[in-house]
Amino acid sequence: MTESETGGPEDGSSATRRLYAFVREHPGLVLSGGYLSATAIGMLSSVTYYGRFGVNIFHYAQLSDFIVAAVRNPLATAAIVAAIPAVWLIMVSDAWLDRRFGWYKWVYGPRWLRAASRSRPAWVLYFVVYAWAFTVLHSGWIESRVRAGMVPRIQVELQAGTYLGRDATQPFETALLGTTSTHAFLFDQAFGAVTVVPFENVARFTTRAPRGDGRAP
Repeated sequence: MTESETGGPEDGSSATRRLYAFVREHPGLVLSGGYLSATAIGMLSSVTYYGRFGVNIFHYAQLSDFIVAAVRNPLATAAIVAAIPAVWLIMVSDAWLDRRFGWYKWVYGPRWLRAASRSRPAWVLYFVVYAWAFTVLHSGWIESRVRAGMVPRIQVELQAGTYLGRDATQPFETALLGTTSTHAFLFDQAFGAVTVVPFENVARFTTRAPRGDGRAP
């Protein structure tokens, strides 16, 4: 009988073997899970980022846009995915410390508390909290760079309409906050305002060199 069956910590190597067997036996389920995970990461990244500028991204984005957002922000995606090997490392080190040092069992207090803190629901909760906290901090960092003008400047001409009270059919320069498959989000640093423009209304869209290396979802 293993420790996991008696309520103790699960051995990391046995968990790895079971994970490998699951991936080999259910490749379609794993791919679907990867697709959903990428969508969730992109959705979380987009919601926290655009929400800081008062934009409800769900009004303008399609499901595929969230997958693109995850690919477009490799730093955020990699940092979130890195939690998976981190969890595995904690599992391995926890089981090793428990076998090696008698005093280690007192770190978590009662055995039921330790078992609860190492259960699968607990790991899922840890991952969700970590992903949420990281994306909030990361989006805040990007927001500060956007407001400082460290995002790509673009020259835009619209088919019709105005931009901040002036004729938008004439070329004007602004900052690109981000895009979806159907809309562009333009940010004016002086006014601190976001203008959402459908791509079908864009006559010309020329990207200029950014002032820094900031990236937007």
